[in-house]
Amino acid sequence: MLMFQRVLLTLSVGLIIGVNQANAADPIKRLLDLQLRKGIITQQEYDEFMQEMTQVDAPVPATPPAHQAKQTVQVLVSKELLVAEPAKPAASALKARLPYEKPTGNVSMGEPDTLKVDFFANIDVAVGYTSESLVESGSMPTSIGPWVTGGVKTPPTNPGAMSSQTGLFSNALSPSYWGVKASRNLDGEQLKAFIYLDSAINPASGQLTNQAQNVAANSKYATTSYATSALNGQLFSREAYIGIADASVGSLTLGRNNNLIQDVLGSYAPLQKASLFTPLGNGVLGGGGGMSENSRVDYSAKYRLNIDNWNLGVLYGFGGVGGLKHGAQGGAINLGYENPTFGIQLVVEEFSDLLKTSTDYNSTSNTIDLTAYDQRALMLVGKYNPTEKIHLQAGIQSMQLGAPKSDYNITKISSIYSQTVNSSVAYNGTHVNMNESHIGIDYDFTGKLNAGFAYVYIDMPSWSGFSNSPSTTSFKGGNLSGTTLLVDYKFNKYTDWYAGALWTHYGGTAFATGYVRNIFTTATGLRFRF
Repeated sequence: MLMFQRVLLTLSVGLIIGVNQANAADPIKRLLDLQLRKGIITQQEYDEFMQEMTQVDAPVPATPPAHQAKQTVQVLVSKELLVAEPAKPAASALKARLPYEKPTGNVSMGEPDTLKVDFFANIDVAVGYTSESLVESGSMPTSIGPWVTGGVKTPPTNPGAMSSQTGLFSNALSPSYWGVKASRNLDGEQLKAFIYLDSAINPASGQLTNQAQNVAANSKYATTSYATSALNGQLFSREAYIGIADASVGSLTLGRNNNLIQDVLGSYAPLQKASLFTPLGNGVLGGGGGMSENSRVDYSAKYRLNIDNWNLGVLYGFGGVGGLKHGAQGGAINLGYENPTFGIQLVVEEFSDLLKTSTDYNSTSNTIDLTAYDQRALMLVGKYNPTEKIHLQAGIQSMQLGAPKSDYNITKISSIYSQTVNSSVAYNGTHVNMNESHIGIDYDFTGKLNAGFAYVYIDMPSWSGFSNSPSTTSFKGGNLSGTTLLVDYKFNKYTDWYAGALWTHYGGTAFATGYVRNIFTTATGLRFRF
């Protein structure tokens, strides 16, 4: 608005000044009087303009000299959206500057604004089939659940609900999301402040991903797929943080951050960490260190630093999640090395009072159960490219859940993620352990066509002694394996078509009765990113 006002004032004066001075005096004065009354110019500017008018004795030249160069607005155009930036003020024939041109302290208000705003999204929808599943869910991350570390249970009250399903599946290759990120230089090109807001969605239904809602829906009568997740209907459920970064000293982010396991497996898991086609797409194994709710950490700070080929990551959760003093309090450390041919990453973490959601099968209404655990995890992963076309991946994880810190509030939680809690307890049994290992290979047939194979194996030893009144719970031990084939054709780096197949097998005593043992899942779909 101020720029418009200045241009209007300058044009008005320029037009009037070209006529006879005697005839122009009154119109100029009337114009300036009007602009003064409306607050367009100040009294000081009014006086200086009037003084300058008395010195004018010739029309303004048609082409102003260099020192009267027009102000311009610079708009930078790139993949990111950049705001319009006023150019540095040029010298003007007008002696009085408008307020927005005046410097404040050592900062010139006319300096270009470096704010960069980028809107981004990833949309992934497939047509798929699975041999054994409850009806697909519009709020579940992958619509169906062909693998769940706790086993795919046949509903005791409605066993016929577990059957083959064909339909549109969200997020088969990668999660769908939309968001905004913005940054601004604070000191030249080195120091920047930034924000990042990332929302998980299910494009096949248009819903926010809300696994807690999905878990609650199965308590009354099991009609939809079920699993646990950190994506529970929050507007920005994937990540939401503010940060500051310097190229030489690293970055610090504050808010809801990805767990470091989640970050590392984003580039080290086989087959792009395919959400539907590999168990590593699950937050339990692919980010949470044994509990999917821990794949994202609320009230946390994360520090990242890269020096040559080395990288360091440190994550700390301050606690407070679920109203518990030590809720999700703890930390993780990542140390790694990577060059174009070889990479290796180590992550070690430990958290207290994590809340795991589960379906309450004893309730007559849609409610969920909560169990609090302490957690420890270690992950070692690597990748190797023997040629430009061949890519190998391998890794192991060891995960352990145990009794949480003592907190009176654990048993008093009545709601979480906008869902009613029927039962909330502290785990008190022997350690729950999971050991995961995986291998993968993929090959670039052309610059656009890639095909790959992955095998994931999860060993789950027995545990016992968990007293969840009025019953005592135990697990007899079992295992889960997933074998995957995936073909991906990239039209360009933003759009690709894919087709995949997953064979899931549950073995061991724990899954002998009441659980599905073998599931075949296949899907083909389109992914679009910007």
